[in-house]
Amino acid sequence: MIDDTDTDAVKKIENDAFDGSGNRGLSAAVGCNGLQNFDAYIAGYKEAFNILIDHVVSQYKTKGFVNTDYIIFPLCYNARHVFELYLKNIITKIDSINQIREVENGANKLLSHNVDMLFNTFQEKSIFDHRYAPYVEKLAPMIKWVAEIDPDGQTFRYPADSQGSMTLSKISLINIQKFTEQVDAVIFLLEDISYLSDDLLKEYKTKTFTTKLSRFDIEEIAQKLPPQKTWGVESKFGDIKEECKEKFYLSNNDFSKAVDIIKTHYTFSELIGTELSLKYLKIEHFRTLFECIGKLDSNEDKKGDISVQSIDDGIDDIEKMLEYGLAVEKCISQCVTSMSHNQLSDIKAIFEIGREDLYAEEYDVLVERYKNNPDTSYLHNLFGKKYARQYMIKGLTTLGQKSIIADIES
Repeated sequence: MIDDTDTDAVKKIENDAFDGSGNRGLSAAVGCNGLQNFDAYIAGYKEAFNILIDHVVSQYKTKGFVNTDYIIFPLCYNARHVFELYLKNIITKIDSINQIREVENGANKLLSHNVDMLFNTFQEKSIFDHRYAPYVEKLAPMIKWVAEIDPDGQTFRYPADSQGSMTLSKISLINIQKFTEQVDAVIFLLEDISYLSDDLLKEYKTKTFTTKLSRFDIEEIAQKLPPQKTWGVESKFGDIKEECKEKFYLSNNDFSKAVDIIKTHYTFSELIGTELSLKYLKIEHFRTLFECIGKLDSNEDKKGDISVQSIDDGIDDIEKMLEYGLAVEKCISQCVTSMSHNQLSDIKAIFEIGREDLYAEEYDVLVERYKNNPDTSYLHNLFGKKYARQYMIKGLTTLGQKSIIADIES
């Protein structure tokens, strides 16, 4: 992890080479003034690799010749360094997940340049979630060919290794076209693993998991279970229980923990036929809300109404814009006078869950946050959104409010 604390106390280095004056378009923001993280370094080395490849191709096409014997060294080094940076970035993300899981991360291996060791570290750390397994299997042979040629990042930097032996002594030709194809395949896979790690970090932050099951696994169990009302009278529950125990290597206690989470979870409980009540809102509140949204969103059935689509498309008609603004104020007034502050906070939380594609676990936190803020200006934002209806329905779907959605759409 990069320590950027107390950056004001760091004495700045100034010299003629690393000087920010001159053409600002040719100056790079670095350190505390830039993006000092793995993503930035990965992007930079990837870009350098692509620029070199473009140069090679361009030179070959225009001149019929390019000095591949020289350019191969920075070309291969950049590619190999991208692999190393990706692995270290992924390991760092998994370490963040392990902190949430309250699991020890072990010794810091990020100082090593040994790509084989970094891959093994990733492989060992990724065991906790089976979604990594297919990627580990695909990546293993790719890392092997990198490690065979340049295990520690020395081969394409120096003509001899730390023991004084000539590097690249076991290989005589490298075809740049074939090399680039392989590099692209490795980077594509590493990007997928990095994106998966981002998604998993977001998921584990919900803290909906057990020692043996991820949130994803618990949702899968919920999808398999029959309706909760049949559990005591139908043998299918027992069969599914045994199936899940076998698949996920669960004890009876492990399975019970998953079921307890499912029964009290907004998204998962709906999968077993049980809708949890929202904190402050009832169906009648949504009828009022969606009646207002419908008035603003309709420009075909109601003459004189101004649609959000028309405003968003920028129609230069002041009278219509004023008319639309008055309609918004009327809707806000209707909601404010017919609902309590807590109920309006509930609406905003559901809207945000739908708009930002948040997990249901955010619901209680958002409601409490908005309850502590008496400002209702966000209602202008809600009613002014072209997709307000879709965001609200998406939020309600995430919260398992099937009955309310059916009532709204009937």
